[in-house]
Amino acid sequence: MDAWSKALSRSGLDFRCRISVGCNVGGFPKLIFHFPSTQMLVRMMEQRLAQTEHTAGDVSPHMSSTVKETVINKLETQVEEQRQLRLQDAKQVEAKAAKIKEWVTNKLRELEEQNQHLREQNQKCNAQLELLRNHLAHSQIGLKDRSSTGGSSRASLSLEATTTSDDSLALPPPELPTRPLSSASASLR
Repeated sequence: MDAWSKALSRSGLDFRCRISVGCNVGGFPKLIFHFPSTQMLVRMMEQRLAQTEHTAGDVSPHMSSTVKETVINKLETQVEEQRQLRLQDAKQVEAKAAKIKEWVTNKLRELEEQNQHLREQNQKCNAQLELLRNHLAHSQIGLKDRSSTGGSSRASLSLEATTTSDDSLALPPPELPTRPLSSASASLR
């Protein structure tokens, strides 16, 4: 039994909550509990005390005011306890929110760094791809020139040496996968 229920049972008040049925977002039914507010409970207790004063003829006025003060003090104490609990809960929620915010910030920073790294790698790969295309184009031009002129092997070597650009020397050539030899290409060798 919680503190409110104990206090109300000791005070002799009829504590009832109203329950209604509503629908949540998914359309599923949910129970809604409507508890009386603290002010409402204080009013109910004051009314109860006023009724006991009128019905009890043998109780002195000083006694009833003492009982009133005791009940009011208990309620004020309970209200203050509830306020302190809510403050503690709010602080815990704020601390958790700060931790979540810090985690999200760190995660975003990591993803930004990773994204930047991937962009840099993409630029390098695009540059290498462009060099390979240029090299392939120069190689094909060199092959066409050799086949059309019918020159010696020295001429083809000098042509290959002149077609190599300074940019292609700066980067190591990428490893190209070897193709499996077919029976037709194997017979040519």
